[in-house]
Amino acid sequence: MFMRLQTARLSTMADFRTFNVLILGIGFMLLFTAFTTCGNIEQTVIKSLANTTFEGSGYNSLGIIYGVFSISNLLAPSVVAIIGPRFTMMLSGLLYSGYIAVFILPATWSFYLTSFLIGLAAASK
Repeated sequence: MFMRLQTARLSTMADFRTFNVLILGIGFMLLFTAFTTCGNIEQTVIKSLANTTFEGSGYNSLGIIYGVFSISNLLAPSVVAIIGPRFTMMLSGLLYSGYIAVFILPATWSFYLTSFLIGLAAASK
């Protein structure tokens, strides 16, 4: 009887963990879908802006993202070990969301700053 109860608890916990992994996977899939879409159309969106003060370039932004990503990959395992995987994933998700949101009210400084930050976030995800 005790073994049956214990087996039922383990099965329920396994189902709960599977559900959590599924929700996390769907959330990151949607986040990366939005990021990839922004990356693919950002130069077109930038060219169509009627804002005369915005001087950003989508190509420069992607260069910053992947350049910082390449360099910060060397430090990412240490950062994840120090602050923990849960907090790291939450922070990465927030930084990706910030990059996507920068297109709501575009400014050159925020565009390049979020490009730099997302390069860091990409290495630690």
